[in-house]
Amino acid sequence: MAKKPTGRKTRKKVKVEGIWECSSCGHINDGRRIQCEACGSPKEAETEERDQLPAGNLEDRVVADPELREQFDAGPHWKCDHCGSMRRAPDGSCGNCGAGKPKPKPERQRRPPPRIERRVYRGPRSSRSYGRSNPLAKIGIVLAVIAAVALIVFLLWPREDTATVASTSWTRTAKLFEKKIHTAEGWRKDAPGNAYDFGCKKRERAGTRCNPHDCNPHKVEYSCPPCREENCRIDRSSCVADGAGGFDCNEVCDEVCETCERTEYDTCYNPCIEEYCGYKYDSWPLKDQNTLSGNGKNVRWPSLSAGFNQRLDRSESYSVKLTRSGGKTCSHSPGSESAYKKCTIGDHWNVDYNLLGGCSPTSRINP
Repeated sequence: MAKKPTGRKTRKKVKVEGIWECSSCGHINDGRRIQCEACGSPKEAETEERDQLPAGNLEDRVVADPELREQFDAGPHWKCDHCGSMRRAPDGSCGNCGAGKPKPKPERQRRPPPRIERRVYRGPRSSRSYGRSNPLAKIGIVLAVIAAVALIVFLLWPREDTATVASTSWTRTAKLFEKKIHTAEGWRKDAPGNAYDFGCKKRERAGTRCNPHDCNPHKVEYSCPPCREENCRIDRSSCVADGAGGFDCNEVCDEVCETCERTEYDTCYNPCIEEYCGYKYDSWPLKDQNTLSGNGKNVRWPSLSAGFNQRLDRSESYSVKLTRSGGKTCSHSPGSESAYKKCTIGDHWNVDYNLLGGCSPTSRINP
């Protein structure tokens, strides 16, 4: 099987040895050295003898030897306070002047940044605290609700009085609907709910997909193990000096795997087979409408009647206006013709009324 790049990249940390230039003789030294290989001068911190990446291919500078890697991982070099030379982290004294390793300075404790409390604006302070933290406000809300309920009961509570029938009126409406039979055709499941007298045949419905199944087998290449890394290179922009003559860098490689084949299928569908039908359905459009109204007791229906394949719907309403003993008026809506005809203009009634203008006659007062 052939090898094929997957397009994926692998990244791992590697240690790259740096270089430094001796300020005394100009010799280029490896980062592992703290004394010049040519003239023996110690590496100094106050000069330009800083660690830097060498030019060219950094792959040749990757630290693979375990002992050398342990030296770089021991920690950054320290500077002698007396002669200014650089020493390795494990060294307890300066090899140039014999001075001891300076004690580490205690870390200065940093004050934590001030805590900033984020607040969400919920309106003025008075409205935020109202009803939540103020007990008196909660009591006020409860009292307001009780007062509102009491007001509604007070307005609707029935009160007794006497009243005189001042006027009467009635309205009657008749609506005539006629049945229409419609003939149509279409897919059965799209037919209206009141359709009937179906005559159907099965046929393919365009634009639909049913019975999914595998089809069109074809070979597809894919990456499979074993995989390996190729074309590895050091990303210079990722390198960070470790203070001990080396650099921590990212090594980027191309992933190359075996190329395998497998058979894949497309998903195909068959057209859906459904019932296509001719059918009938009914509708009831409004054919005629008539309304009568009057003030007396001559209550009658409009002169409309239903014939074959017709339907007559009727509605009626009644209204009685009464004048109470104090001169105020109230209205009553009888629920039937018989209740309406009991109310004659000029009759006196005992009524139950409310303060919203409604009243209900209870008993007629004999003249």
